[in-house]
Amino acid sequence: MSIAAKMVLLLACLMAGLACLVSGFGAGVRWHAGQDAIKEQARQVNQRATERLRRQNSNTAAIAHEADKIVIKKEFVPITQEVERVVTQVVYRDSVCLPADGLQLLRAAISRANGDPGESGDSVPASAATP
Repeated sequence: MSIAAKMVLLLACLMAGLACLVSGFGAGVRWHAGQDAIKEQARQVNQRATERLRRQNSNTAAIAHEADKIVIKKEFVPITQEVERVVTQVVYRDSVCLPADGLQLLRAAISRANGDPGESGDSVPASAATP
C-alpha cells in the first residue's frame, strides 16, 4: 500500500471520527434539552397541582364558613320569631305586661347572650351525707 493510499485511509478515518464526535455532541445537546424540557414540564405540573390544591382549600373554607353562618342563623332565628310573635299579640302590645311564655323566652335569650348555658334537664339529687 502506498503512502498516498495510507493518507487517504487516515483522512477517511479522521473524517469518520469527526463525524462521530459532531453527531455525539448533537445527541448530547438534544438529550440535555430533553432533560430541561422534562424538568420544566414537571415544574408546571407541580405549579398547577399547587394552585388546584389552593383553590380546593379556599372552597372548603368557604363552604365551612357558610355552614357556620347557617348554623348561627338556625340558632337565633327561632328565638327572634317567637319573641316577635308573643310581643305583637294584640292583647299584650298596648299593655305593660307580657305573657309568661314571652317573658321566659326573653329571659332565656338574655341569659344565653350573657354566656349562661341554660338549665340542664333532670338534675341528679345530692347524695345524703355519710356519717
